[in-house]
Amino acid sequence: MNSIQIATQSQRIFMSTAPISTSQYWIRGSLPKSAPSYVLRQADRELYEALKMGEFCYIFTSRQMGKSSLRVRTKQQLEEEGILCAELDLMDISSKHLSLEQWYSSVFRNLVREFRLGERFNWWNWWRQHSSLSPNNRLTKFIDDILLQFIPKSSVVILVDEIDSAVGLHFSCAYFLHFIRSCYEKREQNIAYRRLTFALFGVATPRGLIKNQKRSPFPFCRQIELASFTRDEVSFLVRGLSERVKNKEAAIDEIFAWTGGQPFLTQKLCQLIQTVQEQNYGETDADYIESVVRSQIIDNWQVRDSPPHFRSIKDSLVGNTRLLKLYQRMLQKGEVLANNSREQLQLLISGLAVKINPDQGSVLRVYNSIYSEIFHENWVATELRKRRYYTISLPVWLPWQGLAAGAAIFSIAGAVAFQSILPDPNTSAPDPARFSKGGKRLLRYKANLDGNYGTEAFEVEEYDKAIASFTKAVQGDRRDPEVQIYLNNATARHRDMVPFILAVVVPVDGDATSAEEILRGVADAQTEFNDGGGLNGRLLEIIIANDSNQPAVAAQVAGELGQNEDILGVLTHKSSSEYEKVGLGMVSITNSQEESMAKLAAYARGRGIERVAAFYPGSRDTGLLRVWGDGLVKEIDLRDPDLNPDLEVRALQGKVDGIVLFPDSQSISVAISIAVANSKLPPGGQLQLLGNKALYAPTTLTSGGNAVEGLVLAVPWFAQTTYAVKAEQRWLGRVSWRTASSYHGTKALIAALSEDGSRKTVLETLKSNTNQGDFFPKPILVRAGRGKNRPQGSEFTFLPVED
Repeated sequence: MNSIQIATQSQRIFMSTAPISTSQYWIRGSLPKSAPSYVLRQADRELYEALKMGEFCYIFTSRQMGKSSLRVRTKQQLEEEGILCAELDLMDISSKHLSLEQWYSSVFRNLVREFRLGERFNWWNWWRQHSSLSPNNRLTKFIDDILLQFIPKSSVVILVDEIDSAVGLHFSCAYFLHFIRSCYEKREQNIAYRRLTFALFGVATPRGLIKNQKRSPFPFCRQIELASFTRDEVSFLVRGLSERVKNKEAAIDEIFAWTGGQPFLTQKLCQLIQTVQEQNYGETDADYIESVVRSQIIDNWQVRDSPPHFRSIKDSLVGNTRLLKLYQRMLQKGEVLANNSREQLQLLISGLAVKINPDQGSVLRVYNSIYSEIFHENWVATELRKRRYYTISLPVWLPWQGLAAGAAIFSIAGAVAFQSILPDPNTSAPDPARFSKGGKRLLRYKANLDGNYGTEAFEVEEYDKAIASFTKAVQGDRRDPEVQIYLNNATARHRDMVPFILAVVVPVDGDATSAEEILRGVADAQTEFNDGGGLNGRLLEIIIANDSNQPAVAAQVAGELGQNEDILGVLTHKSSSEYEKVGLGMVSITNSQEESMAKLAAYARGRGIERVAAFYPGSRDTGLLRVWGDGLVKEIDLRDPDLNPDLEVRALQGKVDGIVLFPDSQSISVAISIAVANSKLPPGGQLQLLGNKALYAPTTLTSGGNAVEGLVLAVPWFAQTTYAVKAEQRWLGRVSWRTASSYHGTKALIAALSEDGSRKTVLETLKSNTNQGDFFPKPILVRAGRGKNRPQGSEFTFLPVED
């Protein structure tokens, strides 16, 4: 059969013209035989043809590239040709507790079962009778005396899946690979072995599986490359999106722009586009698809990562400094020249990188835009800082004859020296890279070529060119607030009148998601002010500062901003006395917390909830203590590694009337586990749940489910206000309380500006407002209940509580 005939048959077996329904975009395991969304690739044809011709093959690539589906479909096709196939999944039998004998016995039993030989001989007695042989030789004898004898005519294919699972065994998997090589070598002396063929599948590299290349089977195997989907291969997938998109061709282009043809993400994005229940923001399919990608995949990806995809990529990088540095270099340069080094092979097998072959030679690039936005430069830099504490090596030899004396000297002086060489992320002085008006990107993980052109033009004061580039950057990524702020700055600089200057301090490399949310509100307030003509023709410029969410760095950032006399006021994500020291007016988006607590406590007491237990991270929360006084019966640390939610909640029965959940962004999942534990209490015995704005997020509803029904939160705003609707349209999805608070905070700073533009007048105006309530809307209460505008995957939404 020639390759054209094979391709035709493959099309008949694999492809379907049936409509693609919601459940048929497949993202869990191998695709069923009848799945109409199966994508036929060159690898399907190559593997089928090679195995039918008796070639040994291997398919090694990253996870969720379609290996299992390829294996299942190829087995089906071969069996229809009369070829007997057996699947050997090493993950099912590979445990670090198994001995060499037990592991080989499991391989043997699986082959007996797959080829249905159990009724033709007493396999249990046979294995024991040959116990004098090594497991490897016993398996070879099984092939000689049983398999090839009982199956005298048919070709036999053994499909070995998850070969990488054997790497974690306490004995080397090289023995098994030696066995496979021996089966190939026996073809010269024993013609029956020409009917036996192997195909290996896994997340591995040949070099990582076996070091001794003299006994490796891979030089005799054919490598089948399982490449990304091409645009033409998946164009039929848009059949299932006809009710969601206007232009199918444009839709598939946008899907490819995000996934790069990565099979799992392509199927998942198609499924999300088809099923997600949200308004089609923007005028184009590209706008809608981008909103789905950001809201359903990128934003809060740790919670949405089901089945796990990004976590496995993260796990392959974290802890490997050389791999992180290689990936960092690839992000910074856009690509690195391929050299097949161990680190490059590891990066490829992680799935984060892809090799392409331009005319100048093979290069590695980040696989797709989704990966570059999740595993961005600041994420890499943070992981590398963590690694520095574990990679410092100290000399272990002391040049003294007296070991005791040497050890004593080291214990005193060496300990001091060790502390001196440890990098301290909390004491690094702010450098120019922490500040930007538009001459550099601080959100460097957000790839935007036009944004880069804009910063280059801004840096050399070519503001007309900067405006043109930033305008295109805003159009190219409507969720990026940084380029919107820089566009406003360039426009303000392009005028003859000197602009007002304010600063915003955000935790870019400490909590990038929060930083973006804050900058969106700042960008909205600045755009509104500048588009309205400013104040007597003077527009507003914003300086963005990155404090890494580290107190010591934040203090130094405050000092740097204080020295710049042009800065009239600062919006910060955390309150700090440092700005008062340098005479700068400051508005913090978090200062209203105690007022929110007081409102929550008044609500609870009005309903007979007098005694509460409070769960919050870290040290004692004095604000809670002041608000609840003697009513605060118990305080529990959400970061306690020994915290048992079920035991802790059961112990509160009869002692308190309610539970106050005040997590930070890192402990939200623990707070939800407390709510789940409370839901397990007997009917009538469940405690009233109260919480803070950190829980005012869709993940609380989707992760908490029925357990959070009735949860009452004190929040700085309600996500259905006039600004909320406007911001939702501008940023292609719902915005958070941080965006709303930063918008109102920036508006407060703008209201404090005056024609003389002095720092003193701004500070005095802000001081005349006695509390944050003068800057922000008063806190309101919301309750988790059933209603409209539910997030995808939940029956609940947040509803306003009537006072």
